[in-house]
Amino acid sequence: MPSETFDHLQPAKKETVTRALLDEFSAHPLAQAQVARIVKAAGISRGAFYTYFNDLQDAYTYLYALALEEVHSPTIVGEDASSGVSRSSSGTTCQRRVDAIVAFVLSVRSSKYYRLLANHIVNNESCVDTAPLMRVGAWSAGRGDATQGARGLDGSKPGAPDLNPVQWAVMTLSHEAIKEALAPDAPLREIAGRLSVALRALLGENGRGA
Repeated sequence: MPSETFDHLQPAKKETVTRALLDEFSAHPLAQAQVARIVKAAGISRGAFYTYFNDLQDAYTYLYALALEEVHSPTIVGEDASSGVSRSSSGTTCQRRVDAIVAFVLSVRSSKYYRLLANHIVNNESCVDTAPLMRVGAWSAGRGDATQGARGLDGSKPGAPDLNPVQWAVMTLSHEAIKEALAPDAPLREIAGRLSVALRALLGENGRGA
């Protein structure tokens, strides 16, 4: 994760570096990303880059954490919208869950991080360890920054209670649907339709969770 030197940069300079990272990692798979392009775009030295981050993957993990924080903002998606875990006494219908996921994906597509997340799914997911973002570690616990309350694309959070098998299945289906829908040119309505059918088969016609 970023060094304290990076954390203490002036906001404008930090934003410039972060924008350079976003441009690079949105346009190129991590395996093809170059420090040279990042430092040129950010107007910093190569030495400064390695003062801020251990390596390219460290910089990528920082940026990915920022993206997850934004796309899981309460203004974009409610806590249970993508997990499919019913917490209200009245229950939640399958269609409402699917509609929430569609709204979430549309919001992500309009986010400045959309190309980064799509690139992550297509090119980087198998080679980048983002598991630390799902744990409350010293970096996030000690600083009020991007990994506080970190979530995966399915909205799951660290330290959540164990899910029963039905809740786990709903969360997994929702997660995979979101990932598929975020891929470039993905047919969102078709994916939503398949998810609706799957959830109804799993939960019953009224879609109430266990």
